[in-house]
Amino acid sequence: MKYILVTGAYGGMGRATAELFSKNGYTVFALDKKVEPAAPGIIPIEADLTCEESVLKAFDEISKMTDELFAVIHFAGIYKLDSLVEMSTEAFE
Repeated sequence: MKYILVTGAYGGMGRATAELFSKNGYTVFALDKKVEPAAPGIIPIEADLTCEESVLKAFDEISKMTDELFAVIHFAGIYKLDSLVEMSTEAFE
């Protein structure tokens, strides 16, 4: 069995990606700040990627099921419609 980790898995692109991989036979660890009930092939894991303790807890949960990930797909975050060059450090963080 191949496992994939998707961050931001309950947002638009993250959700679509998680669903696509699960439909194609992968088991998806779906990380997000707010999760939904499990679906076929999708294992929800509540995690805040800005909090080290939360990330370590998610790592522990995943490690109980597998010691290998086929892929990590990162969609977590908030995108501001601004130029990265002109954006202040505070806004970027």
